[in-house]
Amino acid sequence: MGDEFTIGGCEEGYGQERPKVVFGENTYFVAWVKWKYLGNGTYYKSVWGNLITPSGEVIEPSILIADSSYLWALSYGAGVFLCIISKKESMLYGVRVTINGVVLDSVPFLITDSYGPSSACFDGENFVVCWICKTESGDELRVVKVSPEGKVLGEPVVLDKTGYYFCFPDIVNTKNYYFIIYGCAGYYYSDLLGVKLTKDLTNAQQIEISCNPARYEGTLTFGQSVSYNGEKIFVAYGGGIPDVSLIILNENLGRITSLRLDEGDCCWPIVAHNNKHFMIIWAHGDKIIGSLFTPNGKIIDINTITPIADDFNLAGAFGQFLVVYQRQTSPDWQSDRIFGRIVWDVEACREHFVAYPNPCRDFINLQLIAVGDEEVEVKVYDIMGRLRMRESFQLKGLGVQEFPLNLSNLSRGVYILKVKRNNNVSQQKICKF
Repeated sequence: MGDEFTIGGCEEGYGQERPKVVFGENTYFVAWVKWKYLGNGTYYKSVWGNLITPSGEVIEPSILIADSSYLWALSYGAGVFLCIISKKESMLYGVRVTINGVVLDSVPFLITDSYGPSSACFDGENFVVCWICKTESGDELRVVKVSPEGKVLGEPVVLDKTGYYFCFPDIVNTKNYYFIIYGCAGYYYSDLLGVKLTKDLTNAQQIEISCNPARYEGTLTFGQSVSYNGEKIFVAYGGGIPDVSLIILNENLGRITSLRLDEGDCCWPIVAHNNKHFMIIWAHGDKIIGSLFTPNGKIIDINTITPIADDFNLAGAFGQFLVVYQRQTSPDWQSDRIFGRIVWDVEACREHFVAYPNPCRDFINLQLIAVGDEEVEVKVYDIMGRLRMRESFQLKGLGVQEFPLNLSNLSRGVYILKVKRNNNVSQQKICKF
């Protein structure tokens, strides 16, 4: 696990809260709300953001999303980060930020004239935004598509409506459908529900997925989150005991397994994946607890991410996860700041390497992710399986490191490059011309 680093800066007289994070191509985007108390019960609020490299470098300057008070969700697709925001307690708006940190919408574009907790995903062509809408007759779960150019595509579709209280939706895009989870609570009823939604938004099938996490008087579901890695769906939720639990579903939404991760003073789990493993973080008292899982639900490890924190969020990139969180830096109630910490996925890092350019002429670069001091053995075999070359490199510290391989003594042809790290061997075909 990497060292803690400051994301939001430290501007005196301003607090920072509600961090969100998403990964896009080769960079993270972290956004948060900056606020200042003006007296008489009024506040100044705006949404800010920063690009963060996978090595934990904060790219300056900070990005201002003007004329905004609340940050609900972030998503990435087609070269842009979509921020779902609102101005005070009315309407949902979108703001697009490029992977280079350029704000494309100086004036946020309107997504819907209703207002409530929301989530978003990207389906390869468009963003899909879902949210909880408060109406006089009760809560409604709604959804609409938004293009990467910032155009709302059609009218919002109502997926579910009730006299109960809906809360905290989260959405993922699978191969054949969208899957949305959300809490439903009333005085005599509380549960975690799901909706399987067709890609054209015309057919919504409601699914009960939690096996009654908190179905008793006056309780709520204490946060829920969903993530999909192309094969498995991980659903993490906080029940009313309170506890934190995990359900793993297959692509047909059949239950593979369920686990109780923690119990006692715990809630608000968030789940993400990095193409290799899943990670779940949750609050246990003031602490953030994090656990890595294989796609089959086997626990790889479990650790305290930080001993003191308030709100938090999570995103994954290959070989790592970025945890962002909010905590006070002094007794001053306006001293909340946003911090980050990279959690390295050691097994995934050891399996990963990039050899480029491929095809190559005399030199090829080997890119590895270091997770501490470690020797790497590199062997090159011809297509007959004969060893033609052997090298060793020393990795140090954390992060991406690069080494040149001199292939000038090899004739033109196809070879097998094998990389051995701590008894793990990965290989790739390379071509010399």
